[in-house]
Formats: sequence, structure tokens, C-alpha cells
Amino acid sequence: MTQATRPRPPRTAPDGVAPGAGRRAQVLEAAAVAFGRRGYAAVGLGDIAAAVGISAPALYRHFPGKYALFAEVAQVEMATLVAAADAVPDPDDLQAVLHAIATTTLAHRLHGSLYRWEARFLEPDDRERLRATTRRLRAAVSVPLRRRRPELDERDAALLAAAGLAVIASVGAHRVVTPDLADLVTELALCALETSLPSAPVSRLEVAPVATPPWQVGLEATSKRERLVTEAVKAFERHGYLGATLEQIGGAVGLTASAVYRYVPTKAALLAAAFARTQVQLSAVTSAALADASSADEAVDALASAYVLLWFQQPEVMSVWGSEAGHLGDDERDELRAAQRDHVEVWVRVTQARAPGLDPVAARLRVHAALTVVADTGRLLRFDRRPEVRARVVALVRSVLLAPGP
Repeated sequence: MTQATRPRPPRTAPDGVAPGAGRRAQVLEAAAVAFGRRGYAAVGLGDIAAAVGISAPALYRHFPGKYALFAEVAQVEMATLVAAADAVPDPDDLQAVLHAIATTTLAHRLHGSLYRWEARFLEPDDRERLRATTRRLRAAVSVPLRRRRPELDERDAALLAAAGLAVIASVGAHRVVTPDLADLVTELALCALETSLPSAPVSRLEVAPVATPPWQVGLEATSKRERLVTEAVKAFERHGYLGATLEQIGGAVGLTASAVYRYVPTKAALLAAAFARTQVQLSAVTSAALADASSADEAVDALASAYVLLWFQQPEVMSVWGSEAGHLGDDERDELRAAQRDHVEVWVRVTQARAPGLDPVAARLRVHAALTVVADTGRLLRFDRRPEVRARVVALVRSVLLAPGP
């Protein structure tokens, strides 16, 4: 057989797509995996085309550009979860609805962070479209929940539904593997939905001041370098690391882009400094929270309260901590992952001390779920800093960490 007539080797479909799937479905899946793993800004059309086995120009037969592809992927991801919930024969069967969402989420685990972290890059119309679909998914949980718990008002049911969905979404933040994972996260989500919430604040119009956290005691930092790090975090959270520029960051503190180099050698150095500072803060508040705890129960409350306060005081810092690690250098990324693992293990030990007999895998699953609950319910609550608002999130964290064993 000559070279000219030799058959081409079969192309393999992207992860999660059957070989017989249509080309558009393959493009969407490859894009979802790429955006979910590396973030919107870091992915090029060539990366997606290579994963599908076609040329970059061929992608334009299906999508006019990267942004259009990204917007469609984000919507499809959320719509797929809604479709899974809507397909449950009895919409009042809350456990079946949650299990359907959990099963679908696990099937899309490779790109589970896409709509949680990357939706910030959507333009206003597309962002509102995604929010509308998200509200439909939340309603698929909150409506049967209110029938099950008629004492709940609409706002409380929405908060509990967001917490239950966050428990399920947490599987995209870790690689814990167990044969009955869908069943386990479904049960944890149900425990979140059964939380007895502290009384809600009377009004959300006025945000009361809160006590100064320990890492902000004293005068505000005035050094140019510290101010650059602070503004860099804001820019990274708003535009992503690749989208943020030294002109933006320097301009926020009255410096030109060239003048920034007097204080830091590169933009990457600002990102590394931001992560290092967050690491120190997280370690400090964790240690302080546990130092005075005299029982395992007090330790759970102290740890949950400190973590919720940190998120609600500095949501942009914690958001960057969760979404931009892929842009660190290899050494900094390894150090960050080690610090994140250590932090999770602190929670695991505290949870096991409070629930003796809980195996490490189950404890770790609960910890990841609880941490995701803080981030996702915080967004819904617009990180309202009032103590009574934060107390409701702490109650959700406790419900997930201390759920009854199997």
C-alpha cells in the first residue's frame, strides 16, 4: 500500500465524548475541558482544535471565535444540569433530583470549575443568561424543598438550595474517588438542605461594621509594593491573571507600568506575592481559631467561623486563591498545592475528632464540600459581612462536616 492510499488512523474523541458524537459536540466538550482545567484566558482555539483533531480554522465552521465558544460552553454546562433535574419523573423527589444533578456533575468532573470561576469573563448579556439558567437549577431544588419544609421562606430555601448544589459542585475541586461518590455527595447535599438556619437579618440595606480581623490589626500598609500586591489581586479577580495588565495595576497606585518594575520584577512576581500573603493569612487565622478551642465541637465552630470571616472580608483574595494558581511557576504552584493540602488536612483532623470513626476519605469529601459551600453561598449573599449573615453560612458548614455517617 502506498503512502498516498494508506488509511488515516482513526481520530479519538475528547475525554467524555463518544467517538461517534458530532463534531460540534466534540468541540464543546474539548473546550469545556480546556477552559475548566486552564481557565478561559489561557486557552487558545489551537488548543481546542488539537484536542478534537482538526485545524483551528475549521473551528470557525461552528463558532465565530473563542469568546462565542466559551459563552456557549458555559451555558451548555449549566443547562445540562437543569436538564438532568428536569428529567427526574417526580420533581418532588428531592433525593432523586439531587442524585441526577450529582451524577451529571461527576460525568463532567473534568470541567466542573468552569461555571464557578470562569463565568466572570462573560459579557453582561451572557452573564445574565447564565444566571437565569442557574436560578432554574436552584429552583429545581428549592421548590421541592419548600414542600418538604413549608416553614422556609423563598430566600431561605434559595440559600439552602445553593448550599446543596455547592456540595455537589465540590467534586470538581478534588479527585477523591470512591465507588458510591454520587450517593455520598447526594446525602451530604440533603444534610445541607436540612440545616436549621439562624434567624435572618431584618434588612440587607445596611451592612454593619465587623470587628477588625487579626491580619488587619494596626495601620494600613502604605508601602508601594504592598499596595501593588493589593491592587494586583483586585485586577486578577476582575480580569484574570492574563487579562490584567501592569498599566492597570500600577495606575491604581499612581505608577506607570515602567515604574512598577522598581518594586517587582514581573507580573508573575505580583501573583506569587499575593498567594504567599494569602497563605500566611490562612495559616494565621486557622492557628488562632484552634488555639483557644477546648473541645472538638468548639474547634469545628472556631475553624468554620474563621474561614467564613476570611472569605467574607476578602472575597477577591480568596477567589484569586481558588482560580489563578495555574499561572504560578512550577515551584510556587507545588508550594501552594502543598499548603492547600495541609489546610484541608487540618479540617479533616478536626472533623474526625468531632466525628470519631469517620474514615479519612469521607472526612476529606466533607471538608471539600464545606469549603465550597462557603464560597458559593457567599456569592449568593454578596458577601454581606454582618455577623448574623455569616452565622448562617457557619451553620451550613457544620451541617456538612457533621452529617450523620453512612
